[in-house]
Amino acid sequence: MKNQTISIVLLGFLFIPTCTQAKEEIDKYQAKVWQSPQGGTLLYRFRAPEKIERTKKYPLLFFLHGSGGRGNDNKGQIQDGGVIGAFAKQGVFSKHGSYVLAAQVSEGERWVDVDWTTLEHKMPRSPITCEWLLKHWTLLSLIRKTK
Repeated sequence: MKNQTISIVLLGFLFIPTCTQAKEEIDKYQAKVWQSPQGGTLLYRFRAPEKIERTKKYPLLFFLHGSGGRGNDNKGQIQDGGVIGAFAKQGVFSKHGSYVLAAQVSEGERWVDVDWTTLEHKMPRSPITCEWLLKHWTLLSLIRKTK
């Protein structure tokens, strides 16, 4: 029993650096809230490239998370599917010098209005939801501010 307890404690210490590194990486993404003129709000994270030159243009990666990123914590969208690690591994900020905007769909909402309970899929006439429109207008509004 004593050996099992020691093993569990040691295993816990192995995960502490990983959790700290993940928190530090999440903190590099600025947590923001956009207020729609129509009254809605949108939680999103924004991150700039590591080095910015005033005369240079940079790409913007508009990231749409999977269903696991939904919520109201303004973190799930960048924690979903290991996206933070993938961005770092691919050098999105260091090598490619990209901006990233990652909006979060509210709990219980979807990017598009399709039935997830069936194996068949037929594209609805207008699959866009209010959540998607908020994200779209957020992106346009932020781009206008940078010009």
